Amino acid sequence: LLLTLFFLNCQQAKERSRVISKQRLIPKYAKGFSIDYFSDSMVIHTHTQEDSADFVLRQPLNRIVCLSSTHVGALCLLDAREKIVGVSSRNYIYDSLLLSSPLEELGESNQLNFEKLYALKPDLVMLFTIDPASNSIIQKLQRMKIPFIINAEFKEKGPLAQAEWIKLFGALTDRAHAADSLFNLVEVNYMSIKNRCAQISPKPKVLINIPWNGVWYMSGKESIIAQLIADAGGHYLFNELQVNGTIPMSFEGVYSKGKDADYWINTGICKKQSDLLLEDKKLNLFKAYRNRQLYNNVRRMRSSGGNDFWELGVMRPDLVLEDLDLIFTARAPHNFYIRLD
Repeated sequence: LLLTLFFLNCQQAKERSRVISKQRLIPKYAKGFSIDYFSDSMVIHTHTQEDSADFVLRQPLNRIVCLSSTHVGALCLLDAREKIVGVSSRNYIYDSLLLSSPLEELGESNQLNFEKLYALKPDLVMLFTIDPASNSIIQKLQRMKIPFIINAEFKEKGPLAQAEWIKLFGALTDRAHAADSLFNLVEVNYMSIKNRCAQISPKPKVLINIPWNGVWYMSGKESIIAQLIADAGGHYLFNELQVNGTIPMSFEGVYSKGKDADYWINTGICKKQSDLLLEDKKLNLFKAYRNRQLYNNVRRMRSSGGNDFWELGVMRPDLVLEDLDLIFTARAPHNFYIRLD
C-alpha cells in the first residue's frame, strides 16, 4: 500500500479540526511540534515563529531521506536506520551500521539532485530550513509531489527540547513507545546531573569556539551550549549576549573577557593543542591554553567529517552534560569530548 502523507489544504484542515482526536501528544519541552492521533491516521503539526504546517500520516514510513545528521541520529537511536534511503552526503555520517548500507547521496541543500531524489520514491524527505535555498527546495518538492516535513529541532531553546523531537521520529516509524522510553531515560539522567552540578561553587569560567578567518563567532545566552554549560555547573563568560544564535566578535573582544577562562571547549576540529595555533598564534595567550584545559567534542569523529556529537549527541544531551560535568570537575570525559594534548 502506498503511504498517504500530504499537506492539508485549508478546507481539509478545517474538516479535520472538527474531529476530536483519540489522543494528543503535546511535548513537555519542545515547542515546534505536536501530534493528534485519530482512529485511522495521525496529524503532525509543526510550527515555528515563521510558519506552521500540518501533515497527515496513515501508516508508518519505510523510505526516508535525511538532509541533516541530527535526523540520522534520531532514527539510528530508534534502531530504524534501515528506513534511511538517502542523505546529503555520506561524509557527514558517523554511524558505522548505516554507512555499511546502500545510501543514495543527494548533495547539499543548494545543490540537491532532484532526479536522484525522485527516483528514490521516498515516503518522506526530512528538511531543515536555515537559508534562502531551502525555500526553493520546498517549492520544488511541492511541484514534484514529494512528501516532506520541516524539522525545526535546531530552533528549540533547550537541550531537552531538542531531544524530545525523537518522539516525532517515533511516531513516523511506528516506534512511539521506544521513543517515549528513550526520552524519559534522557530526561531523568539529565536532571540528575543538573541537580548535582547546581552545588558546584565557585563556578568555573568557560570559553567556547575558536576564530575562523579572523572572526570569532560567539554563542549567545539563549543558545544550547550556553544552557549546557550552566546546567553542568559552569559560568559561560558571554552570557550578556542576549541571542539564540551567534554574534561575530573580534579577537580583542573575546580576549578581554575570556583570557582568564578556566576551561575552553568546542575548539572547532582541533584534536591537539598545537592545532589552535594554526588558526591564530595569539591563542596561546589564554589562561586555559597555558594550563592545558582545552577540550573538544571530537572523540567520535571520522576523518571524513562525520561526528557523533551531531548525530547521537543532539538526542542524548545527558551524555553531553555528563562530559561537561567531568570536565568542570577535573575528571576525564568519555562520551564525546577529549582533552587536547
